[in-house]
Amino acid sequence: MKKAKLSRLPRDKINTIRSSRPAESFEQPLYDAGAARAVQAAAYWNQLLPYLDWEHDDDDSLFYSSEVNGTVAVYLLRKAASFGHPMAQFLEAMSLAAGFWLWPSDDKTLSVKEDWDLDGPESHQAQILWQISAIGGNVESALAMANRLEDQCTTRLPYLAAAAHGIMDQLLTSSESRGRVVPAKDKHVLYQVHLHGGTGSRLDIDNRPDERADALQYYAVKATQFGGGADAARAAYTLARYYHLGLRGAPQNLTLALQYYEMAGNANHWEAAGRAGMMYLWGIGTKQDVVAAHKMFRVGTPGGFDGCQKRLKRKLKQGQDDEEISLCDSVCLTGMGLLYLLGVPMLAQRDVEIASSYLKLGKDQGDADASYYLGVMKLGWHTHYQSLDELSGHGQTMLDKFPLAHESSHYPSMVDYQVALTELTAAAGKGNIMAKHRLAMMYETGIKIPNGSGSQMIQAVPMDCERAQKHYISFIDNASPQRAERLRRAYKQYVSGETRKSLQNYLIAAETGSDLGLLNAAFLMERGECLGLDTIACSKAAIRLWKAAAAKGYSEASLRVGDFFYYGRLRKNSNSYPFAWVRFVFFPEKVISTLFDTIRKYFSRLLHDLELITYEDTKNNIAIRSGSDVVPPDAATCDSTDANRKDKELDDLLKKDLLSAAHYYRLAAERNASPRAHFNLGFLYEWGFGLKQDFPLAKRHYDLAISTGTNEAELPAQVALFALSVHEQLVKYWMAWEDWFNNQEKDGFSDWYKEFRQWNHPELDDGSKMTKSTRTRRDVIVDHIFTLETAMIFALTVLLWVLFQVRHRQTRR
Repeated sequence: MKKAKLSRLPRDKINTIRSSRPAESFEQPLYDAGAARAVQAAAYWNQLLPYLDWEHDDDDSLFYSSEVNGTVAVYLLRKAASFGHPMAQFLEAMSLAAGFWLWPSDDKTLSVKEDWDLDGPESHQAQILWQISAIGGNVESALAMANRLEDQCTTRLPYLAAAAHGIMDQLLTSSESRGRVVPAKDKHVLYQVHLHGGTGSRLDIDNRPDERADALQYYAVKATQFGGGADAARAAYTLARYYHLGLRGAPQNLTLALQYYEMAGNANHWEAAGRAGMMYLWGIGTKQDVVAAHKMFRVGTPGGFDGCQKRLKRKLKQGQDDEEISLCDSVCLTGMGLLYLLGVPMLAQRDVEIASSYLKLGKDQGDADASYYLGVMKLGWHTHYQSLDELSGHGQTMLDKFPLAHESSHYPSMVDYQVALTELTAAAGKGNIMAKHRLAMMYETGIKIPNGSGSQMIQAVPMDCERAQKHYISFIDNASPQRAERLRRAYKQYVSGETRKSLQNYLIAAETGSDLGLLNAAFLMERGECLGLDTIACSKAAIRLWKAAAAKGYSEASLRVGDFFYYGRLRKNSNSYPFAWVRFVFFPEKVISTLFDTIRKYFSRLLHDLELITYEDTKNNIAIRSGSDVVPPDAATCDSTDANRKDKELDDLLKKDLLSAAHYYRLAAERNASPRAHFNLGFLYEWGFGLKQDFPLAKRHYDLAISTGTNEAELPAQVALFALSVHEQLVKYWMAWEDWFNNQEKDGFSDWYKEFRQWNHPELDDGSKMTKSTRTRRDVIVDHIFTLETAMIFALTVLLWVLFQVRHRQTRR
């Protein structure tokens, strides 16, 4: 039976939801945390799920449609959160912190924030909800709290630890990964993809399009062709890697990965054999089978330990002209070490010394898992006898029950801990998630052991908050299943055109500390996916995300924030920025609307000034007739004052925005040596926008744009340097003319200027200066003819005529 399509409920009938609520009291007290509240929370949450697209069905419109009723969704979310649903509390807190809901809604109780910092009553309420949700076991709420406490290590660490432990529990209890396979991640950065058009060799491997289904089918056909030999083995190994790690958009299917690994391993592909053996050993994608694992490991270790050791020694002594020497597979060496450590009857008799030799050889050839197992062996992992039935133990054992084989004491020594830290650090540096988690736990609490006499405790592992925090964050970034699933789904939704759902997933990932989610959510909001917000509110939401990314050191984010301020996107009059006319070159479709708007403002100002002259004449006549020098204010004067005040406010906002733009451009230039940031700073210094005009500093930044950038930055910077030299000369000539004019004014103008001035204004024959009260209608009209607005109207009219001519020629063809 299909679920009701709640997205089609009219907004004025929200009360219909109450009729389907549980039988318990609707207004149950908040402090009641019993089973009734849990039932009510689950009921509201289940009705909200269709709006989140977190369930799948053959009919996609059942779960999401363009007719989605955001008001109903917000209502259901708040009710589920009030009854204690952890995920609902997380989402409501996220909306409160951001200042907008995940759906277009009639609920206008929130105001969009410009900054990432938590400040204000709504933000404090968000923290409370995250805290409650984290206590209820929600990993993403714990991550959200940790993400908001970046500068407070001791306060942040418990949230990171809770989230990391929850993630590790999910991985270890997974019947697929067994804690040894990281979730497939998507790494597409949307602004980089968009910058290069989504395709091409200029994109790095993480930003290239996902593999198509027919490409995967090609590898499958090639891998299964009869008599394919080495080519078929390579194709099978490639396909297995895609399914194993979920690369290039392929589904992460460990069962299929094992099949192709085994297929390549049987064709004597050593790397594939090693990975197939590990999957059989731990039961990843299949049932545990140590016999099959041993078979695969032997493929990649020809000659056994001695043969592999000789290969490595010969490789180290190999000259450039010598024949290439193939090393044994490092994963197969690690696998053989594990078999000897665990003990497999009839195949590998348990021997810790042989196991250590294999693992050290695997470590020398670069295997991260080998370093991890050597480290935990020093901590007591399987250095005592265990049967195959006890293979489920992963981690430090009960040392009082199983003393170490090579020590008489019941705990690792100081030397053991030092070796363990060295090995685990090496493994973590190569990406082993279990090593990262274990190191974080050790540094979080520190470890003390008795000294030789047992009379006092000594510090074997120091308590180090910064190191623990670093390892927890690295573990979460690489191992979180929720974050990985959100990012993969968000990119697929973006590619398929479902930008709203994509933005929702990126926003949630960003709130949990994902830098990728932060960048992509900011990009989508900047591009106009606004979740029902108006233009200014959407710009505030986008700049909030870009600012958070800029604080983490991303140069592109700093540049984007600078651009927001430079172009005045947070102001209602966003067309008032330096050289705004340039936009018509790139967006000629805006010519007509801007032309009419400019003409309207032009004649409005002209009529206003003519009206002001009329009022001045009227006031003068009244004053003359009354014999009074005091003239009461009138509407025209007030209007003029208001217009001047608004112009001044706009100028002040423009100066403030340009100063902020310069600040963020400087951040990108100093932190990341961004060529674009240097170019923009050079432009601001050249024209004095937000900064004091300084031609030498402008030239310096243009030069830095060339030296720190690529070949792409050289041409525009060279053009800018040429324009700078011309601009500097013009400024010098202008300043020289101003000095001459000021000197003439001080010494008295020449006779021809005085005659012209007296002809134009015979009432000023006493040499006084012209003021607003002495201006005539002719002065007003002449002043409005020779203005920038007149030039803009003329230029836009010419451009519009050219566009019509081009369109006419294309139509005739």
